[in-house]
Amino acid sequence: MNLKVHYDPEQDILYLAQKGIATESAELCPGVTIELDQDGEPIGVEIMDASRLLKPVIAPLMENPHPPPANPPSGGRPLPLLRSLIFIPGNRPNMLQRALSFNADIFMVDLEDSVPPAEKSAARDLAAQWIPQFRQAGRRVMVRVNSLDTGLPRDELAALLSPHLYGVSLGKTDSPHDLREIDRIIVPLENAAGLPPGQIKLIPWIESAKALVNVHPIAAALPRTIALAFGAEDYTNDMGIQRTDAGAEVQHPRAAIAIAARAAGIAALDSPYVAFRNPQGLRQDAATARQMGYTGKFAIHPDQIDPINAAFSPSPEEIAHAQRIMAAWQEAEAAGRGSLALDGKMVDIPVVKRAQNLLNLAESIETQSTAGQ
Repeated sequence: MNLKVHYDPEQDILYLAQKGIATESAELCPGVTIELDQDGEPIGVEIMDASRLLKPVIAPLMENPHPPPANPPSGGRPLPLLRSLIFIPGNRPNMLQRALSFNADIFMVDLEDSVPPAEKSAARDLAAQWIPQFRQAGRRVMVRVNSLDTGLPRDELAALLSPHLYGVSLGKTDSPHDLREIDRIIVPLENAAGLPPGQIKLIPWIESAKALVNVHPIAAALPRTIALAFGAEDYTNDMGIQRTDAGAEVQHPRAAIAIAARAAGIAALDSPYVAFRNPQGLRQDAATARQMGYTGKFAIHPDQIDPINAAFSPSPEEIAHAQRIMAAWQEAEAAGRGSLALDGKMVDIPVVKRAQNLLNLAESIETQSTAGQ
Protein backbone atom coordinates (compact mmCIF):
# COMPACT_ATOMS: atom_id res chain seq x y z
CA MET A 1 0.00 0.00 0.00
CA ASN A 2 1.32 3.43 -0.99
CA LEU A 3 0.52 5.28 2.25
CA LYS A 4 1.37 8.96 2.71
CA VAL A 5 1.92 10.16 6.29
CA HIS A 6 1.98 13.82 7.28
CA TYR A 7 2.10 15.45 10.73
CA ASP A 8 0.99 19.08 11.12
CA PRO A 9 2.56 20.47 14.33
CA GLU A 10 0.57 23.73 14.12
CA GLN A 11 -2.77 21.88 14.27
CA ASP A 12 -1.42 18.75 16.04
CA ILE A 13 -3.04 16.55 13.41
CA LEU A 14 -1.68 13.34 11.90
CA TYR A 15 -2.83 12.47 8.36
CA LEU A 16 -2.58 9.02 6.79
CA ALA A 17 -3.84 8.70 3.22
CA GLN A 18 -3.51 6.61 0.08
CA LYS A 19 -4.44 7.45 -3.50
CA GLY A 20 -8.12 7.93 -4.19
CA ILE A 21 -10.88 10.50 -4.06
CA ALA A 22 -12.72 10.83 -0.76
CA THR A 23 -16.47 11.27 -1.19
CA GLU A 24 -17.52 11.18 2.47
CA SER A 25 -16.11 11.06 5.97
CA ALA A 26 -17.22 9.62 9.29
CA GLU A 27 -16.09 10.03 12.89
CA LEU A 28 -14.68 6.69 13.97
CA CYS A 29 -14.28 7.83 17.58
CA PRO A 30 -13.70 11.21 19.26
CA GLY A 31 -10.77 12.90 17.51
CA VAL A 32 -10.45 10.30 14.73
CA THR A 33 -12.11 10.83 11.33
CA ILE A 34 -12.00 8.24 8.55
CA GLU A 35 -12.38 9.19 4.86
CA LEU A 36 -14.14 6.85 2.44
CA ASP A 37 -14.18 6.57 -1.35
CA GLN A 38 -17.29 6.15 -3.50
CA ASP A 39 -17.32 2.41 -2.78
CA GLY A 40 -17.26 2.98 0.96
CA GLU A 41 -13.66 1.83 1.24
CA PRO A 42 -11.39 3.68 3.70
CA ILE A 43 -8.65 5.72 2.01
CA GLY A 44 -7.55 8.06 4.77
CA VAL A 45 -7.51 8.83 8.48
CA GLU A 46 -7.25 12.18 10.27
CA ILE A 47 -6.21 12.06 13.94
CA MET A 48 -6.65 15.14 16.13
CA ASP A 49 -4.56 15.75 19.28
CA ALA A 50 -2.04 13.41 17.73
CA SER A 51 0.90 14.18 20.02
CA ARG A 52 -1.02 12.83 23.00
CA LEU A 53 -2.70 9.86 21.33
CA LEU A 54 0.21 8.65 19.21
CA LYS A 55 3.31 10.02 20.92
CA PRO A 56 5.46 6.92 20.26
CA VAL A 57 4.56 7.00 16.56
CA ILE A 58 5.13 10.69 15.85
CA ALA A 59 8.01 11.33 18.25
CA PRO A 60 10.56 11.27 15.37
CA LEU A 61 8.46 13.77 13.44
CA MET A 62 8.36 16.09 16.46
CA GLU A 63 12.16 16.32 16.65
CA ASN A 64 11.86 18.97 13.93
CA PRO A 65 8.47 20.59 14.76
CA HIS A 66 8.95 23.55 12.45
CA PRO A 67 10.02 22.31 9.00
CA PRO A 68 10.81 24.88 6.32
CA PRO A 69 7.80 26.25 4.43
CA ALA A 70 6.69 24.59 1.23
CA ASN A 71 7.38 27.81 -0.64
CA PRO A 72 10.87 29.41 -0.59
CA PRO A 73 11.40 32.76 1.15
CA SER A 74 11.13 36.01 -0.75
CA GLY A 75 13.64 36.21 -3.54
CA GLY A 76 13.66 32.42 -4.04
CA ARG A 77 11.52 32.25 -7.18
CA PRO A 78 10.04 34.81 -9.54
CA LEU A 79 6.44 35.70 -8.82
CA PRO A 80 3.90 35.14 -11.61
CA LEU A 81 2.52 38.30 -13.20
CA LEU A 82 -0.76 38.84 -11.36
CA ARG A 83 -1.59 42.53 -11.55
CA SER A 84 -5.25 42.42 -12.57
CA LEU A 85 -7.69 39.58 -11.94
CA ILE A 86 -11.20 40.14 -13.31
CA PHE A 87 -14.20 38.30 -11.89
CA ILE A 88 -16.65 36.90 -14.46
CA PRO A 89 -19.92 35.39 -13.16
CA GLY A 90 -19.98 31.77 -14.24
CA ASN A 91 -23.73 31.86 -14.90
CA ARG A 92 -23.62 34.74 -17.42
CA PRO A 93 -22.76 33.58 -20.97
CA ASN A 94 -22.97 37.15 -22.33
CA MET A 95 -20.34 38.34 -19.82
CA LEU A 96 -18.12 35.35 -20.50
CA GLN A 97 -18.25 36.16 -24.20
CA ARG A 98 -17.49 39.83 -23.59
CA ALA A 99 -14.60 39.02 -21.26
CA LEU A 100 -12.59 37.44 -24.07
CA SER A 101 -11.65 40.98 -25.16
CA PHE A 102 -10.48 42.16 -21.73
CA ASN A 103 -6.82 42.94 -20.97
CA ALA A 104 -6.55 41.27 -17.55
CA ASP A 105 -3.67 39.10 -16.38
CA ILE A 106 -6.08 36.50 -14.95
CA PHE A 107 -9.68 35.72 -15.90
CA MET A 108 -11.45 34.45 -12.77
CA VAL A 109 -14.63 32.55 -13.61
CA ASP A 110 -16.67 32.85 -10.42
CA LEU A 111 -18.88 30.07 -9.12
CA GLU A 112 -19.13 31.49 -5.61
CA ASP A 113 -20.48 34.89 -4.53
CA SER A 114 -21.73 36.14 -7.90
CA VAL A 115 -23.81 33.00 -8.61
CA PRO A 116 -27.17 32.44 -6.84
CA PRO A 117 -27.54 29.05 -5.09
CA ALA A 118 -30.15 27.85 -7.57
CA GLU A 119 -27.77 28.44 -10.49
CA LYS A 120 -24.60 26.83 -9.10
CA SER A 121 -24.94 23.64 -11.13
CA ALA A 122 -25.73 25.46 -14.37
CA ALA A 123 -22.81 27.83 -13.78
CA ARG A 124 -20.45 24.89 -13.34
CA ASP A 125 -21.57 23.37 -16.63
CA LEU A 126 -21.31 26.72 -18.43
CA ALA A 127 -17.83 27.32 -17.04
CA ALA A 128 -16.77 23.90 -18.38
CA GLN A 129 -17.74 25.09 -21.87
CA TRP A 130 -16.00 28.45 -21.64
CA ILE A 131 -12.70 27.68 -19.91
CA PRO A 132 -11.21 26.01 -23.02
CA GLN A 133 -12.26 29.01 -25.10
CA PHE A 134 -10.41 31.41 -22.80
CA ARG A 135 -7.28 29.30 -22.99
CA GLN A 136 -7.51 28.97 -26.77
CA ALA A 137 -7.68 32.77 -26.91
CA GLY A 138 -4.36 32.89 -25.04
CA ARG A 139 -5.87 33.83 -21.66
CA ARG A 140 -4.87 32.50 -18.27
CA VAL A 141 -8.13 31.36 -16.70
CA MET A 142 -8.86 30.35 -13.12
CA VAL A 143 -12.06 29.39 -11.35
CA ARG A 144 -13.21 30.47 -7.91
CA VAL A 145 -14.95 27.45 -6.46
CA ASN A 146 -17.35 27.52 -3.56
CA SER A 147 -16.06 27.08 -0.02
CA LEU A 148 -15.45 23.57 1.26
CA ASP A 149 -18.31 23.71 3.75
CA THR A 150 -20.81 23.86 0.86
CA GLY A 151 -19.74 20.43 -0.41
CA LEU A 152 -19.60 21.79 -3.97
CA PRO A 153 -15.87 22.02 -4.84
CA ARG A 154 -15.45 18.29 -5.51
CA ASP A 155 -18.02 18.24 -8.32
CA GLU A 156 -16.91 21.66 -9.58
CA LEU A 157 -13.29 20.59 -9.94
CA ALA A 158 -14.22 17.21 -11.41
CA ALA A 159 -16.05 19.09 -14.15
CA LEU A 160 -13.53 21.89 -14.70
CA LEU A 161 -10.01 20.67 -14.04
CA SER A 162 -8.17 20.20 -17.33
CA PRO A 163 -5.00 21.36 -19.11
CA HIS A 164 -6.93 24.54 -20.04
CA LEU A 165 -7.29 25.62 -16.41
CA TYR A 166 -4.47 27.72 -14.91
CA GLY A 167 -5.62 27.45 -11.33
CA VAL A 168 -8.23 27.44 -8.59
CA SER A 169 -9.23 30.10 -6.10
CA LEU A 170 -10.74 28.91 -2.81
CA GLY A 171 -13.01 31.20 -0.83
CA LYS A 172 -13.40 31.17 2.95
CA THR A 173 -10.02 29.52 3.60
CA ASP A 174 -9.66 29.43 7.38
CA SER A 175 -6.72 27.08 7.96
CA PRO A 176 -4.00 25.02 6.27
CA HIS A 177 -6.34 22.06 6.68
CA ASP A 178 -8.69 23.65 4.11
CA LEU A 179 -5.86 23.80 1.58
CA ARG A 180 -4.89 20.19 2.21
CA GLU A 181 -8.54 19.24 1.68
CA ILE A 182 -8.68 20.98 -1.69
CA ASP A 183 -5.28 19.54 -2.58
CA ARG A 184 -6.61 16.03 -1.93
CA ILE A 185 -9.31 16.75 -4.50
CA ILE A 186 -6.95 18.31 -7.04
CA VAL A 187 -4.12 15.75 -7.02
CA PRO A 188 -6.01 12.72 -8.43
CA LEU A 189 -7.78 14.96 -10.95
CA GLU A 190 -4.41 16.30 -12.07
CA ASN A 191 -3.15 12.77 -12.47
CA ALA A 192 -6.23 11.73 -14.43
CA ALA A 193 -5.80 14.72 -16.76
CA GLY A 194 -2.15 13.80 -17.39
CA LEU A 195 -0.88 16.98 -15.75
CA PRO A 196 2.39 17.18 -13.81
CA PRO A 197 2.03 17.53 -10.03
CA GLY A 198 1.42 21.12 -8.99
CA GLN A 199 0.48 22.45 -12.43
CA ILE A 200 -2.91 23.64 -11.17
CA LYS A 201 -2.17 26.76 -9.13
CA LEU A 202 -4.02 27.84 -6.01
CA ILE A 203 -5.08 31.20 -4.55
CA PRO A 204 -6.77 31.01 -1.12
CA TRP A 205 -8.91 33.89 0.18
CA ILE A 206 -8.16 35.31 3.63
CA GLU A 207 -11.49 36.78 4.75
CA SER A 208 -12.13 35.96 8.41
CA ALA A 209 -10.57 36.47 11.82
CA LYS A 210 -9.66 32.78 11.98
CA ALA A 211 -7.98 32.94 8.58
CA LEU A 212 -5.96 35.98 9.64
CA VAL A 213 -4.72 34.20 12.77
CA ASN A 214 -3.63 31.28 10.53
CA VAL A 215 -2.34 33.38 7.63
CA HIS A 216 1.32 32.35 7.89
CA PRO A 217 0.76 28.55 7.85
CA ILE A 218 -1.88 29.03 5.13
CA ALA A 219 0.63 30.92 2.96
CA ALA A 220 3.26 28.20 3.33
CA ALA A 221 1.00 25.13 3.29
CA LEU A 222 1.29 24.03 -0.36
CA PRO A 223 3.84 24.54 -3.16
CA ARG A 224 0.99 25.06 -5.65
CA THR A 225 -0.14 28.23 -3.80
CA ILE A 226 0.95 31.27 -5.83
CA ALA A 227 -0.80 34.08 -3.95
CA LEU A 228 -2.97 35.09 -1.01
CA ALA A 229 -6.13 37.10 -1.72
CA PHE A 230 -7.59 39.52 0.83
CA GLY A 231 -11.39 39.63 1.03
CA ALA A 232 -12.16 42.86 2.89
CA GLU A 233 -15.95 42.64 2.61
CA ASP A 234 -16.22 39.18 4.16
CA TYR A 235 -13.54 40.04 6.72
CA THR A 236 -15.40 43.09 8.02
CA ASN A 237 -18.63 41.09 8.04
CA ASP A 238 -16.95 38.37 10.10
CA MET A 239 -15.62 40.98 12.52
CA GLY A 240 -19.01 42.66 12.81
CA ILE A 241 -17.67 46.06 11.73
CA GLN A 242 -18.61 48.56 9.05
CA ARG A 243 -16.64 48.82 5.82
CA THR A 244 -15.63 52.43 5.16
CA ASP A 245 -14.14 54.28 2.19
CA ALA A 246 -11.13 55.34 4.30
CA GLY A 247 -10.39 51.70 5.14
CA ALA A 248 -8.82 52.22 8.59
CA GLU A 249 -10.64 49.10 9.81
CA VAL A 250 -8.71 46.86 7.39
CA GLN A 251 -5.22 48.34 7.70
CA HIS A 252 -4.00 45.60 10.03
CA PRO A 253 -5.29 42.55 8.07
CA ARG A 254 -4.24 44.16 4.80
CA ALA A 255 -0.68 44.56 6.04
CA ALA A 256 -0.54 41.16 7.75
CA ILE A 257 -1.59 39.33 4.58
CA ALA A 258 0.98 41.13 2.44
CA ILE A 259 3.72 40.31 4.95
CA ALA A 260 2.73 36.64 5.18
CA ALA A 261 2.68 36.33 1.41
CA ARG A 262 6.12 37.90 1.06
CA ALA A 263 7.56 35.67 3.78
CA ALA A 264 6.25 32.60 1.91
CA GLY A 265 7.59 33.81 -1.44
CA ILE A 266 4.17 34.24 -3.04
CA ALA A 267 2.12 37.16 -4.37
CA ALA A 268 -0.40 39.26 -2.41
CA LEU A 269 -3.66 40.24 -4.12
CA ASP A 270 -5.79 43.07 -2.80
CA SER A 271 -9.54 43.07 -2.26
CA PRO A 272 -11.76 44.48 -5.02
CA TYR A 273 -12.60 48.17 -4.93
CA VAL A 274 -16.39 48.05 -4.91
CA ALA A 275 -17.05 51.67 -5.98
CA PHE A 276 -16.50 50.78 -9.63
CA ARG A 277 -17.73 54.20 -10.86
CA ASN A 278 -14.97 56.00 -8.93
CA PRO A 279 -11.74 55.67 -10.97
CA GLN A 280 -9.83 58.16 -8.84
CA GLY A 281 -10.71 56.26 -5.68
CA LEU A 282 -9.58 53.04 -7.35
CA ARG A 283 -6.23 54.55 -8.33
CA GLN A 284 -5.64 55.79 -4.78
CA ASP A 285 -6.67 52.46 -3.26
CA ALA A 286 -4.45 50.48 -5.64
CA ALA A 287 -1.50 52.81 -5.02
CA THR A 288 -1.89 52.25 -1.28
CA ALA A 289 -2.01 48.49 -1.79
CA ARG A 290 1.14 48.52 -3.91
CA GLN A 291 2.95 50.56 -1.25
CA MET A 292 1.93 47.93 1.34
CA GLY A 293 3.49 45.13 -0.72
CA TYR A 294 0.57 43.93 -2.82
CA THR A 295 1.40 42.86 -6.35
CA GLY A 296 -2.09 42.91 -7.83
CA LYS A 297 -5.77 43.53 -7.25
CA PHE A 298 -9.10 41.98 -8.16
CA ALA A 299 -11.48 43.82 -10.48
CA ILE A 300 -15.26 43.57 -10.51
CA HIS A 301 -15.79 45.71 -13.63
CA PRO A 302 -13.85 45.82 -16.92
CA ASP A 303 -13.28 49.58 -16.54
CA GLN A 304 -11.10 48.77 -13.51
CA ILE A 305 -8.61 46.60 -15.40
CA ASP A 306 -6.46 49.28 -17.04
CA PRO A 307 -6.13 51.43 -13.87
CA ILE A 308 -5.16 48.34 -11.89
CA ASN A 309 -2.59 47.26 -14.49
CA ALA A 310 -1.12 50.77 -14.44
CA ALA A 311 -1.03 50.92 -10.64
CA PHE A 312 0.93 47.67 -10.35
CA SER A 313 3.28 48.37 -13.26
CA PRO A 314 6.44 50.49 -13.10
CA SER A 315 5.95 53.93 -14.60
CA PRO A 316 8.38 55.19 -17.30
CA GLU A 317 9.88 57.51 -14.67
CA GLU A 318 10.42 54.61 -12.25
CA ILE A 319 12.05 52.53 -14.97
CA ALA A 320 14.37 55.38 -15.98
CA HIS A 321 15.38 55.97 -12.36
CA ALA A 322 16.02 52.25 -11.79
CA GLN A 323 18.19 52.15 -14.90
CA ARG A 324 20.23 55.10 -13.60
CA ILE A 325 20.70 53.31 -10.28
CA MET A 326 21.94 50.16 -11.99
CA ALA A 327 24.34 52.07 -14.25
CA ALA A 328 25.75 54.05 -11.32
CA TRP A 329 26.08 50.89 -9.25
CA GLN A 330 28.04 49.11 -11.96
CA GLU A 331 30.47 52.04 -12.05
CA ALA A 332 30.78 51.98 -8.25
CA GLU A 333 31.42 48.24 -8.22
CA ALA A 334 34.10 48.63 -10.86
CA ALA A 335 35.74 51.22 -8.61
CA GLY A 336 35.55 48.90 -5.60
CA ARG A 337 32.89 50.92 -3.73
CA GLY A 338 29.96 49.34 -1.84
CA SER A 339 27.71 52.41 -1.91
CA LEU A 340 27.28 55.66 -3.79
CA ALA A 341 25.26 58.86 -3.86
CA LEU A 342 22.67 59.57 -6.57
CA ASP A 343 20.49 62.67 -6.60
CA GLY A 344 21.58 63.44 -3.07
CA LYS A 345 20.56 60.02 -1.69
CA MET A 346 22.67 57.05 -0.65
CA VAL A 347 22.45 53.99 -2.87
CA ASP A 348 23.47 50.65 -1.34
CA ILE A 349 22.65 47.01 -1.96
CA PRO A 350 18.97 47.09 -0.83
CA VAL A 351 18.32 50.05 -3.14
CA VAL A 352 20.04 48.24 -6.00
CA LYS A 353 18.01 45.07 -5.41
CA ARG A 354 14.81 47.10 -5.43
CA ALA A 355 15.81 48.73 -8.72
CA GLN A 356 16.66 45.36 -10.27
CA ASN A 357 13.35 43.87 -9.14
CA LEU A 358 11.49 46.78 -10.70
CA LEU A 359 13.32 46.30 -14.00
CA ASN A 360 12.59 42.57 -13.89
CA LEU A 361 8.89 43.34 -13.41
CA ALA A 362 8.95 45.77 -16.34
CA GLU A 363 10.59 43.11 -18.51
CA SER A 364 8.00 40.52 -17.46
CA ILE A 365 5.18 42.88 -18.38
CA GLU A 366 6.76 43.63 -21.74
CA THR A 367 7.24 39.92 -22.44
CA GLN A 368 3.61 39.15 -21.64
CA SER A 369 2.43 42.07 -23.74
CA THR A 370 4.52 40.95 -26.71
CA ALA A 371 3.38 37.34 -26.39
CA GLY A 372 -0.27 38.37 -25.99
CA GLN A 373 -0.33 36.21 -22.84
